[in-house]
Amino acid sequence: MMISLLVMLSPRLFAAEQRVTWTDVVWVEGHYEIVHRIAISDAEELLTAMQVTVDVESSEALTLMALYVEAGFKATAGDTPVAIETYSAEIDDHFVYVSQGLLGANLDTVPRFDNQLLNHLPVEVANIISIDVPGLSKTFVADQASTRQSSPEPQPEPTVRWSI
Repeated sequence: MMISLLVMLSPRLFAAEQRVTWTDVVWVEGHYEIVHRIAISDAEELLTAMQVTVDVESSEALTLMALYVEAGFKATAGDTPVAIETYSAEIDDHFVYVSQGLLGANLDTVPRFDNQLLNHLPVEVANIISIDVPGLSKTFVADQASTRQSSPEPQPEPTVRWSI
């Protein structure tokens, strides 16, 4: 299903001036784990926008990318913010990966996610979030041209709020 979704969207997702972020949310051993993937070229553009001149593979750049993700990706349960802990930032296969975990969240109340990653860049951005938890496997795509807000019913399926 994921492959067919990407094939259908590929002309939009891989246009020359469009950037894409991928976020995977999974349930592992009693908690949510989140992994964000940002292309190295987009990470370099973000560092330039931050007016930082460091190599994207340096520990300083990876720390800045982790802080950037912390500021741009939020979770709430109802109206209450859910704490997100950042575990690591690393480079692998031309991408920056930032790993996080939700603190105190459980499967009874699946959080809402608000993804602002790359949205301040002066190009079109698509944010893809895949949620794979017991009883739910969905992929949401939002871009600046067609903001998608999803409120699946019935609960406890998550809602994904995109403020693009």
